[in-house]
Amino acid sequence: MLKRANITVLGICLLTGLQSYGASLTREEGRGLLTLTYYYYTSNTYYDNSGNKFKTDRFHKHEMNLYLEYGLRNDLMLTFQTALDYLNQSGNNSFGIGDFELGLQKRLYKNNDYVVSVKGTGIIPGFYNKNEKPYISLGKFGVELSLLTGVYENKFYIDNQIGYRKYQNDVNFFRDVLMIGIKPVNNFEYIALFDFWYGLNGKPEGRFTINPKQRFLQMYNIFRYKLSRRTSLVGGFSINLYSRNTGAGNHIFVGVWQEF
Repeated sequence: MLKRANITVLGICLLTGLQSYGASLTREEGRGLLTLTYYYYTSNTYYDNSGNKFKTDRFHKHEMNLYLEYGLRNDLMLTFQTALDYLNQSGNNSFGIGDFELGLQKRLYKNNDYVVSVKGTGIIPGFYNKNEKPYISLGKFGVELSLLTGVYENKFYIDNQIGYRKYQNDVNFFRDVLMIGIKPVNNFEYIALFDFWYGLNGKPEGRFTINPKQRFLQMYNIFRYKLSRRTSLVGGFSINLYSRNTGAGNHIFVGVWQEF
């Protein structure tokens, strides 16, 4: 029986805080997932547009992320996320609630183990000082449209989400998230997640954390252990594979996933 995998993208390097994605499958009507995850990110290197590497004062980011999925119908799912962020660099600190992301995901097709869905997400600026450095986010309204496809087997799955994100003032990003999941034994799951962002246009603002021209690829190693049928512990780390116009650091994270 094809069931939705509990998959969440566990972090985006320095762009808008954590961005969470579900897999292509939608949750059943009246069923949901609530996750609470702590993330730590640090970096003291920066790559410019030509790939030149620069040393910087060390940047630190602490985040407590809240993410929700809820099945409105068997083929229609609501998603929501926000985060509490604390950033520090060069003696400057910023603290606040990150952007709110509200999404609707519609399953278009399901045949045996293959699924196709579409998703629309609205981004609403959170509660933080837009002039306080380091910057928590762009401070702009935005929308994103995505196409999700996935193939699921008993012990293995592969899922891809390709999307286009547009903010105010003509700031646009192409995004792609590829997930490969393996379940070698009962109650344990490993996910290799490749997260790619490509800034299409927008004026660079010289921000360490936010740059409309930034491009990066990170790999996330995610380990999940099921404590019970509905409760899981999740942890892992990220590896930076490619950076332009942004910092090049790594995440560590730990959290709890609760299905209901």
